[in-house]
Amino acid sequence: MGLTQGIAKARDYGELARALFTEMSSAGKIQQVAVCDSIGLWHVYPDRKIYPVARNFKTAFGKRVLLRLSGATRLPAGKKITGIAEITQVKLEALDLREKLRRLEIVASAEMNEAKRRDREQRRSLKRTADDKLRFFSTYSHDIKTPLSLLTMPLESLVVNDDRLPPPLRLQLEKIKVAIYNVLRTVGHSLDAARLMTKNRRGILLPYNFSAFVRQVAEVYAIVFESYGMALQTHIEDAIVAEIDPIQMEKVINNLLSNSIKHNLPGGITHITLSAEPGKARLTIADDGLGSSQAALKQSISNSNPWVFASHGYGLGIVRELLRLNRARLSIGSKQGSGNTVTITLPAIAEMQQAADGLRTHNFYYTMHEVELLASERTQLSRRKQSR
Repeated sequence: MGLTQGIAKARDYGELARALFTEMSSAGKIQQVAVCDSIGLWHVYPDRKIYPVARNFKTAFGKRVLLRLSGATRLPAGKKITGIAEITQVKLEALDLREKLRRLEIVASAEMNEAKRRDREQRRSLKRTADDKLRFFSTYSHDIKTPLSLLTMPLESLVVNDDRLPPPLRLQLEKIKVAIYNVLRTVGHSLDAARLMTKNRRGILLPYNFSAFVRQVAEVYAIVFESYGMALQTHIEDAIVAEIDPIQMEKVINNLLSNSIKHNLPGGITHITLSAEPGKARLTIADDGLGSSQAALKQSISNSNPWVFASHGYGLGIVRELLRLNRARLSIGSKQGSGNTVTITLPAIAEMQQAADGLRTHNFYYTMHEVELLASERTQLSRRKQSR
């Protein structure tokens, strides 16, 4: 084996000892070669073992290469031995540097793993804290919602069915009912926001006749649009089937329609269009209201905070998250003075028409409450105008 092929190519201290043994054996009778590594351990060849101390060895090249000779054999001399010594010293420095880098790598890896462990522990701790807060908030919310929900039924019965109530008392009871609906809506929005922020909200996707679903919501809202002096026009293709969470999708459509009322003017028209495309359905709600500038729209999209919602419904952050849970995408277009256009794209599954027909009809409880609140706000607005 040549010099460059043996000593120079040694990958560790053991291989260096073996290469030296081969080279030195050709120059004289060598029994063993011991090479000291960077931490003071001796690698002995041909034993192929590591010892803390090397005894009965003679110095060969400095303090880190020792030889055990046979009998009275002396350490050979000559240019070849000098060359071996020089390249051995260079190789030792290279191996020391490699070992130092390896140890630094081990330390860095250990520190990184420890940092990752601490980060995981911190994340788990934060998640436990968030879950505890959500459980407390959920319990607190339900403790509020339950008695308020129980109050709405007798109030509705009194307001609608009891003709003996004098008009002033009926009006006060109507105000109380609307106030309860407002509290229930706010609590529900807050609870949804908390669930979405902590990723504890999951969508239960069921095949629905999305055409009939959207049409039913639009028919209820058409009355409210008319009371505000606006019009809601529908362009809905029949028999479009999509897998949706009906409660979440109902809330999204309600939010978009109520925002259309909020950002439009009397005489304005809102178009709700549902069309089928290969493998997907496209729902578009477009109005000719005030619209927004591109800068305001970008700011609204970039700053969408799930905890921010207006009196008329969810904020953009919650809407996006609810649509994500339904495997849908949201896109918004707006032009100041020309109105807003909101488009929802979601997968359509025509093959599940039979399964969709077999499901019981959704009750649209949330829509009825939202519409009643919007109608009440419209009534209060009219009364304020009349009192001036």
